Amino acid sequence: MRIYFSLACGITWLLLLPVILSHQGLISLNVTENWHFLGAFGPILAALYVVQKKGIFYPWFAGLLRFHVGGWWLLISIVSPFMLFIIGYVFALLIGSPIQSIESLINSNIVNVSWVFTMLLAAVAYGVGEESGWRGFVLPWLQKKENALKATMVLAVMHAIWHIPFFFYRFEFNAVMAIGFIVGLVAGAVWLTFLYNGTGGSALMAIIWHTSWNIVNQIAMLLSDVILAVMSTFVIILAIYVVSKWGTESFSPKPRYTFGENNV
Repeated sequence: MRIYFSLACGITWLLLLPVILSHQGLISLNVTENWHFLGAFGPILAALYVVQKKGIFYPWFAGLLRFHVGGWWLLISIVSPFMLFIIGYVFALLIGSPIQSIESLINSNIVNVSWVFTMLLAAVAYGVGEESGWRGFVLPWLQKKENALKATMVLAVMHAIWHIPFFFYRFEFNAVMAIGFIVGLVAGAVWLTFLYNGTGGSALMAIIWHTSWNIVNQIAMLLSDVILAVMSTFVIILAIYVVSKWGTESFSPKPRYTFGENNV
C-alpha cells in the first residue's frame, strides 16, 4: 500500500507541478486550465502498476467493468448527484438566495464551449482516474483485513493528502476551507464505500457517481454557494444514514468486498 500511495501522490503532484508554479507566478509558462485533468492519472497509473505486481489485474479490471449491479444501484450511481443538485437549487430558491442565471453566465462568456469542454474533460478524467485507484484497488485491498469503517477512514486520509497540490492553484487555502473539505471528503468516502460494497465491488458505479458529482459540482459552483453547501450537507446526511442503518462492517446491505474468495 505504501508503494501505491507513493506512486499515486508522486505522479499526480509531478504532473500538476507546472500549473502550480504558473498559478503561483514562479514560472512564466502560460499553463491553461486544461492542464488540470492530468492530475487524474496518478491513482489509476499507480493502481495499474501495483495490481500487475500483485497478480490481481483481472479482478481489479473486472471491477472497472462491473455493470450488472441491478437497476436500483445503477439509478443511485447515475441519478443521485443530479437529485442532490436539484434539492440544493430548490432550497436556494425557497430561501431567496441569489442564483446566477445560465443566460447571464453565457452572455458574460463565463460559460462557453471551452468551459464545457474543460469541465467535462476534468469530470470524466477524475471520475475514472481516481476511482480506478481509490475504490478499484485501495478499498477492497484494505477490506481484506479491516472492516468498512477502518478501511474507509484510512482511504480518506490517503485521499486527503493526495489532494494537497489542489490547494495551491484550485481551492482557497485556509482553515475553514480545509475543515469543510475534509468533512465532505470523509462523508463522500463513506457513501462510496456503501455504493462499492452494495454493488458487489463495482468500481464502475463509483466512477459513474464520482463523474456525475464532478459535473453538478462544477455547475453549482457557478450558480450559487448555497446549492453547493446543500449538496455537501446531504452527502454528510447520507453518510450518517448509511452508518446508522448498516453499521461499520460493510456500510451496506451486502458483505464488504475484497480481492479474495468473493470476487470473480
